[in-house]
Amino acid sequence: MGRRTREEAAKTRKRLLDVSAELFSVRGVDGVTLVEIGREAGFTKGALYRHFGGKAGLLLELMVYAADIVDRIEESTLRGEGPPLERLSNMAREEISVFEESENARRLLSIFLDRRSLVEDQRVLLAIEGMRERTLIRIEKVLAEARGAGDISGSVNLRAAAESLRFLIFGLMERSLYSSEPFYPSSLVGPMLDLYFRGLVG
Repeated sequence: MGRRTREEAAKTRKRLLDVSAELFSVRGVDGVTLVEIGREAGFTKGALYRHFGGKAGLLLELMVYAADIVDRIEESTLRGEGPPLERLSNMAREEISVFEESENARRLLSIFLDRRSLVEDQRVLLAIEGMRERTLIRIEKVLAEARGAGDISGSVNLRAAAESLRFLIFGLMERSLYSSEPFYPSSLVGPMLDLYFRGLVG
């Protein structure tokens, strides 16, 4: 495959992913057909099958893309310098910031929050669970550092604390997606993080 052909294939793939994310986020996975995605993107249904093998493969590719965004944020913030709790705070704030600033990130989250449409393909569910588990492991590792440094109570259940922080972040995002009034997660993430960290000390 020549360079131009590879570049064209990559552009086609990206166009199909962008259009599918837009349509899925508005109408739900079950409410969109491959024919509609192809038509909106300016390609045939066959192009979708060639690139992704069908709707399940398309969803899996979107999941991989979403996971890459999350992985890069968490790796860069949690492996940085500074006290453990400060790094956790930076991670949460950065994820909220990317969510607020990126329409594509909001679209992807809205798709994968509606898991009723995803249960038919085990690969997609496993990808979602894999992303969740990687996040929890990273958070637990930093919390263990904080406990070792005496920053949090030795009695804290690290898995429960990691889950709580994850729920805090994604709960704010979900409220923003489904609020009837404009809501910006950044307006509450600071106070909620303060409450969360206080709970780890006592």
